[in-house]
Amino acid sequence: MIWDDMTLPNRDQIFLKLAHTTSYGNWSWAKDSDGRAGIALEVIGKADLGIASQSKYFEVTTKNIPLIGNVLTVFCTSSEFFEIFYVLCNDLLSYSIKASTVKEALTLLSNRLDIWSKLFSKGFKGLSIDQIRGLIAELLILKKILNKNKFANINIWTGPLGAAQDFTNKTSNVAVEVKAVSKEKSLVKISSIDQLEYSGNLFLVTIPVISAKINDNEKLNIDLIVKEIKEIIGDRFNNELNTLLLNSGYIEDLYRDYYFVVDQPICYEVVANFPKITRSMVPIEIHAAKYELNLEFCSGFEVGFDIIGIDSL
Repeated sequence: MIWDDMTLPNRDQIFLKLAHTTSYGNWSWAKDSDGRAGIALEVIGKADLGIASQSKYFEVTTKNIPLIGNVLTVFCTSSEFFEIFYVLCNDLLSYSIKASTVKEALTLLSNRLDIWSKLFSKGFKGLSIDQIRGLIAELLILKKILNKNKFANINIWTGPLGAAQDFTNKTSNVAVEVKAVSKEKSLVKISSIDQLEYSGNLFLVTIPVISAKINDNEKLNIDLIVKEIKEIIGDRFNNELNTLLLNSGYIEDLYRDYYFVVDQPICYEVVANFPKITRSMVPIEIHAAKYELNLEFCSGFEVGFDIIGIDSL
């Protein structure tokens, strides 16, 4: 890592290596006298460097350093997350350098650190293959929605924020749960007793997402899908999308070596007699439950994808 080549500074000092220059100051890679690694923002002129984000996984501090000025630092405090911390720092840099003022940069930094802290609290060290497949399936549906209606609000993608379903629109009273499947298997995992229960119109959409072979022609990776979505929305909802992506565990370039092939989605309408376990069915003493649904026996509930009214989501 970049910190390995940085000299250990004298006690109570910081060694800085320039990473990026902005109009409001310099972003640098940083190492302190205890050997801790992180990043630093050297601010040009006076500025309030107060930032709310704090975590047991990283430490955010500000100080005035002679001959340098006001400096904000973010250091890793948990060896367990040191490898992924380098990814965190790159992520913080890539988004904070887009700001035009110190205030804007600190807002972006604080928001990203809050999400990273939540990810670390879940033991996050990158998405698994199955999680990447699941996220690809959701992003493909989001892309379909935006292609149908480029003015659709990006916040209908509610799954990353903890909603029971992946997509929800209370105005049109429609919700969509998305599952990545393999061509060979008809089983899907339902992760909660709330997932297939909704007061309005609920649909379950499955998309085959299979790891690509070397000779596959039409293969894609998650970075490509994200790029296509960002091209559709332009500058609209860009910050909102980036927040939703990070909440989902997506970090640009981290999964660039994983390629997949996808097939056409299959849509099921989750009506009253659709096979499911819901909260209204189970005793109050049962707090949570997971189960597998065999879609081989659900063909009678298949509907055309357009029936969802996905452009109005």
